Amino acid sequence: MAKKDKINDVLGIFVPKVIKSDDFTLDVGVIKLGDWDKGDETFLDLTTVKKWKNISVTVEIGRGVCQINFPRDYVIARLAHSDFTIEGGLVSKKGYSNIDEFAKDKYYWAAYHPKNIFAAVGSEISRTWLLAGTRDLKNFGNLTVANYDRENKNFWFRSQCGFGQVN
Repeated sequence: MAKKDKINDVLGIFVPKVIKSDDFTLDVGVIKLGDWDKGDETFLDLTTVKKWKNISVTVEIGRGVCQINFPRDYVIARLAHSDFTIEGGLVSKKGYSNIDEFAKDKYYWAAYHPKNIFAAVGSEISRTWLLAGTRDLKNFGNLTVANYDRENKNFWFRSQCGFGQVN
């Protein structure tokens, strides 16, 4: 969301549960990206969640409009369970006019998160990343992050542990 010469402001206004039932919701939102100039984008965002016994599926779609650029579209889908999550998203540069262009900028990730540990691996436009660690342990905690940039071949990782009152 950053322009080359400055970082944009982001403002989001969301109305949750415009439609609601026991197993379905629809949320509506407007997202303003920019610093109040001609290059600002305004996105209309619709999010639906469908729930079954142990699984939920979320689909988010949106369209961004701008005075000086083509409209952009996005779609994000998530499958969630108490032990795992899978998510993927596509972002267009010129609206939904060409499926190849629409699918060019994408991300996806999967996570496994049972009771006391978690691990996730994902890919975004030019980077692959890994997260792993512990959660809800009384006297020990760990967070490990690794990142590989496929364009410039840059790789880094960090890992931190805590002992005692870690939560």
